[in-house]
Amino acid sequence: TWRMTKPQPPASDISGSWSVFPTVQGVEQGPVCETFTQAGNFLTFSGVANGLGIISASNIQLVFVSNVENCQIATEVTGTLTSASTISGNYTQKGNCGTSPGDKWRAVKGCSSTQLPRGFPDVPLGNYNITVTACVSDTCASSQPFPLTNADINQFAQALLNALNSDINQSWGSSCQASGCSCTSAVTSYTPWNGTSFTITDNFSIVCASGTQTVSLQFTVTKIT
Repeated sequence: TWRMTKPQPPASDISGSWSVFPTVQGVEQGPVCETFTQAGNFLTFSGVANGLGIISASNIQLVFVSNVENCQIATEVTGTLTSASTISGNYTQKGNCGTSPGDKWRAVKGCSSTQLPRGFPDVPLGNYNITVTACVSDTCASSQPFPLTNADINQFAQALLNALNSDINQSWGSSCQASGCSCTSAVTSYTPWNGTSFTITDNFSIVCASGTQTVSLQFTVTKIT
């Protein structure tokens, strides 16, 4: 007896750590650190998401499962290794709560816990004032500015992004669920450093039977001259 099989194209080796930037509702997020382990054409990855995949030549397919507010979501990811250190592609989400069209994503080889979003430049060590503005629908309130002295504002900004998203997606999500409402996942946006100031904003919605409230949390960082 004999049989013939079509050989798989040689797989590019993407083992190692990558900075992943998913786009959510048209706004690029991240980076999040993911570590790929490759054996032949098979991949496993771990980090913020954990899952399995395959790679054939420069084409990548990944899948991972997550649970958000009683919804089990399977995220299906496709991508292309556009160079030895860059990947770009698309993702879709399917689950027991419906199907999302997903969006695009990209990744860059290497990652660090202090990396900032794409376009966020190095901000110099210095003295800064920070003002917090919270808006629920059309009602806003701002805090008094509080100072940061001799601060590494890049590390502060990354910690702030992580804290905002963790608090909103976990604490707020649980509170919403307990009250019979639901909170949408936070979408982060920012204005790049212009030599004087920048802002970080998290937007999300609280959806209840009585209606929907839009919520915005904005941190404005201004250099003290």
